[in-house]
Amino acid sequence: WLDHPLYRVEGQKILYRELGALTEAIEAAAAGDRSVGDFSRFTKLANHFEDQDAPKRVGEWVDDYMNRGGGLPALDAACAEYLRRHRVAPSFSAPGAWWGAAAEVTEKL
Repeated sequence: WLDHPLYRVEGQKILYRELGALTEAIEAAAAGDRSVGDFSRFTKLANHFEDQDAPKRVGEWVDDYMNRGGGLPALDAACAEYLRRHRVAPSFSAPGAWWGAAAEVTEKL
């Protein structure tokens, strides 16, 4: 985790490299500092769709996979259909995509 792009975001109060900094953050949060642990600037990275419909999408994807008979070809087809149906760019599922997206987004913050 020490290489995570969020560490590079100035002013982030989510990840701490040193115990002293974490202790200070805990004390600040206990005193009412609501910025400690605030992930709102990064929600797009963790929730691509920014909604609460993940269970529905996953259910549709599982149904699609099962209706195709299972196995690797069905998995590939169900994944491709998921990406198409939800207009997800192929780069989203590329190896290291989350970290790449995080680095791209955090550079703009």
